[in-house]
Amino acid sequence: MQRVHVDPKEAVQIFEDVRAKIMIPMHHRTFFQGLEPTPGYAQDILEKVIEKNGYRDRIRILEIGKQWISDQ
Repeated sequence: MQRVHVDPKEAVQIFEDVRAKIMIPMHHRTFFQGLEPTPGYAQDILEKVIEKNGYRDRIRILEIGKQWISDQ
C-alpha cells in the first residue's frame, strides 16, 4: 500500500497527529491491487488497530455507499 496510499497503521497515526475528532476511512474494499492477500486486508488490519487503541467511537468504518451524520 505504501506506493500510493498509507497503510491502516499510518492512517491512524495521521488521525492522532492532526488530533482529528472522527476518522472515516475511504476506498476500503473498493479495489484490489493484488499486493494484499484479500480485498478486505486493509480493513481487517484497521479493525485490529481500532480495538487496540480504543478508537471504536472515533473511527467509523462505513459500508460502501453508506453515510454517517454526526449529531455534534
